[in-house]
Amino acid sequence: MNLPIVQTRSCDGCSECCTTHEVVFDDGTPTKQVGQRCSYLTESDGCSIYDKRPQSCRSYVCLWASGLIPPHLKPDKVFAVLTVAENIIVVKETKTDAHRRGALRKFLSSMIEKGVLVAIDYGKLDDFTDLHTLTIYNRDDMTKYCTPFTTFRTFIL
Repeated sequence: MNLPIVQTRSCDGCSECCTTHEVVFDDGTPTKQVGQRCSYLTESDGCSIYDKRPQSCRSYVCLWASGLIPPHLKPDKVFAVLTVAENIIVVKETKTDAHRRGALRKFLSSMIEKGVLVAIDYGKLDDFTDLHTLTIYNRDDMTKYCTPFTTFRTFIL
């Protein structure tokens, strides 16, 4: 999917991507890994360095914030952040098996039925490699056909 990913919705208290994505300071120094809660995230005020946050945070826009998925699929409501990589909808969960529940399951099933590949990213296999464990679902067999997916990081927008 070569979709224009621009922000059309306000995050409005949602901070799920502050856990699901790597944060790298502008000088290249990583501040947190994928799956770790950002240390600059506060319970009451969100990002404590919002005005000075790294470019990796400033430029990230999930599919919900871009307006490309329905409003009821806001990440902090479905416990998952959706993004697009190549021709695949990538689901990064903040609660185990969020993709199997309610509105998110219904949406993902409808995308699969339309022929869109959906990948559930379970995060890094270990702390020493960039290998991610993915389950990719397709319309034909509705089963996983790729895990681990070694080039995932190169596809992140």
